Amino acid sequence: MPRTELRAFARNSRPPGAAVPYHPGLPAEQRISRRRHAMQYRPTAPELLTALADLLEATLLPALPPELRHQARVGAHLARMIERELTLPAVSADVADADSEERLWEALVAQVRADLAVAKPGYDAWEGE
Repeated sequence: MPRTELRAFARNSRPPGAAVPYHPGLPAEQRISRRRHAMQYRPTAPELLTALADLLEATLLPALPPELRHQARVGAHLARMIERELTLPAVSADVADADSEERLWEALVAQVRADLAVAKPGYDAWEGE
């Protein structure tokens, strides 16, 4: 199909009165402003990872043969870990700046708690002995 026919097809396939994408050669009243219709950036990466994990666990896992179910669980677990890593605040435990053993211990505990919050949620609340 020649280019002019493609343009005519695209123009005619829109509902009446609908604006066309930005193109400098079009009259101003037919153009869509780039600022008015900026990309929404949705869904976010954490939302996509949550959807992937849900798909693996709820939809695919029951339909898979038993020998492949473990791989689906691992994939879902990895997607949830990465989602938590993207959404939880970063902890900067500066071990190099710790001037005493107590401050070093506090920095290490903070870093381990942050890592546990990503890898094993709930384990980071343990107070220990």
